[in-house]
Amino acid sequence: MPPIYDEHLLRSALCHIPVPWNPTLDVVSAGLLSGFVIRGANVGVMVTIEPQHHAQALLLQQKIEATLGALEAIEKVTVVLTAHQEARATEAPATEAPPPPAPTDRKKAVWNHHPVAHVRRVIAIASGKGGVGKSTLTAWLALSLAQQGYRVGVLDADIYGPSIPLMMGLDEAGKPRLEGNMMIPHVAGNVRCMSVGFLLERDQAAIMRGPMISKTMQQLVRGTIWGSEDEPLDVLLVDMPPGTGDIHLSMVQQIPLTMRGSGAILVTTPQEMAVIDARKCLIMFQKTNVPVLGVIENMSYVQHPQTLEKMRIFGEGGGMSLAQQADAPLMAQCAMYPELRAAADAGKLPAYVAMTGGLAWAEHLIGE
Repeated sequence: MPPIYDEHLLRSALCHIPVPWNPTLDVVSAGLLSGFVIRGANVGVMVTIEPQHHAQALLLQQKIEATLGALEAIEKVTVVLTAHQEARATEAPATEAPPPPAPTDRKKAVWNHHPVAHVRRVIAIASGKGGVGKSTLTAWLALSLAQQGYRVGVLDADIYGPSIPLMMGLDEAGKPRLEGNMMIPHVAGNVRCMSVGFLLERDQAAIMRGPMISKTMQQLVRGTIWGSEDEPLDVLLVDMPPGTGDIHLSMVQQIPLTMRGSGAILVTTPQEMAVIDARKCLIMFQKTNVPVLGVIENMSYVQHPQTLEKMRIFGEGGGMSLAQQADAPLMAQCAMYPELRAAADAGKLPAYVAMTGGLAWAEHLIGE
């Protein structure tokens, strides 16, 4: 079904809503509307606000829902609030978080099992191969878990190609604010996000070698305020980069992936070329005693729009084969959704997930 309204018409409908903390401005002229997702009669709106105005965010959300809901033929309105942290050039993290206590023997010094402060479990999402949709799945899982009431964080560990900021609508968020020498993560869709992409100028390349990668990883992992004593994260999802090189070893060194409930999830597509690289990740995790919690097969099929037939354009069986080799469950076989891809590319993934309901099976990641 073609959209009933376009973005221009929706903005026109909302331009009469004043900003609660500055009534001289409306929500459109104030730049609070960061994106729309339109699916027929269902509309999703992303609203960006600064942390100091959170107390009035609910009122603004209700006004937007009421205004759009009153339009003819609009059946459902979903408003997603995204916290905006102002970039401050002087607040770029120049000092790293205090390192955990040094282990006493050499073997322990290689693998760091010191917990991340206020994080209950850490799950690495890895594939070994680029282009299989791992980052999209990471963001999709995180938003789905947050929608189900869990406290969730995402660490974008892809030093050379960070994509979480764009997908989550945070590519213009700027550098994180500091509290002492600790970074405060940006928030989108109730997911706390940290990425090297927040520390670089847009389109700037990260030119790093092994020692600097390790230092940067420690800064992102342990130099971020993920939660608090009263409200710890239920899970921190780590979007791993392709391959099995320095970054991966640094992550295993910096993150306690062997703690109870923590571990790794392998992502592959059905074809053997993707499984070969994912198998290398499996071997790396096995050698470092990181539990493999499960396998997700992505791009399993495309559904024909008329017949609803599942067209398996990349073949089949890759996910099950990898799961058997890992002695882990095949957690899901995910279809290719053009609307999901478009939402991720446009930075509207939080609104898309809020409107579509997310992944119901995501809660199985949080096993007690």
